[in-house]
Amino acid sequence: MTESGSGPPIVLVHGQPGSSADWARVAVPLSGSCTVIRYDRPGWGESAGPALGIAANADALARMIRSRGHPRVAVAGYSFGAAVAVSFAERYPDIVAGLVLVCPALSPKSLTMMDWMLAVPVLGESLSLGGFLVGSRALIALERHGGRLGRPFSGRLGPPAQAGIVSALSSGPKPWASFAIEQRALLAEIPAVERAMASITAPLALVAGLRDRVVPPASIRALAPQLRSASLDWLPGGHLLPWTMPDALSGRIADAVTRWEQSP
Repeated sequence: MTESGSGPPIVLVHGQPGSSADWARVAVPLSGSCTVIRYDRPGWGESAGPALGIAANADALARMIRSRGHPRVAVAGYSFGAAVAVSFAERYPDIVAGLVLVCPALSPKSLTMMDWMLAVPVLGESLSLGGFLVGSRALIALERHGGRLGRPFSGRLGPPAQAGIVSALSSGPKPWASFAIEQRALLAEIPAVERAMASITAPLALVAGLRDRVVPPASIRALAPQLRSASLDWLPGGHLLPWTMPDALSGRIADAVTRWEQSP
């Protein structure tokens, strides 16, 4: 866990797969105006214990916040982390100053055929295990080899490939198992997340990518009737906004937190 900067506190909740490192490029500029808290959700990075479902992640988030002594915080959730943030706001409205939902998975319409395949028992584990073992080992080998040549492999690549390397290096000891647990929880609990959106009293800001191929933009537009009081910013990017557009994303988050702090 890291805490940096000064100002209103905001917790950054990473997606799936992932770790607190996913927010590194956003946290640097955001620390100029906020106290930024990054942590590894259960089952990822340096976090102890197995991965959890959405509601259980929300409970773990509340325990972490209370352990830090912050009476109220803003929360920014990315992808799967956005669903966790919504569940958190529904279950603990007294400690939520506002939510920023980034490329959010908020309803069954957010899911694709691949999401369903990855949640099938045995098949899902097999696909996850194969993807992490083959993909991560190849990326790690390339990164280490490039470092011996004087320049890390990731430094020669664009943000999407760099995101893959960050995930491979920081996701934790058994990311495939955590992924499979959360994937099944996503399908089981996402209807409850959609229902919760209508009951959220905290201010909402959504930031999404116009070219997102993981969470379809149409799924966010379909929530418009439940998001009448929320702001919605579209950025000209895909799903990897924390890597591809960190300054723009940081600016949107900072603007939302400042707006909430100034409101009566």
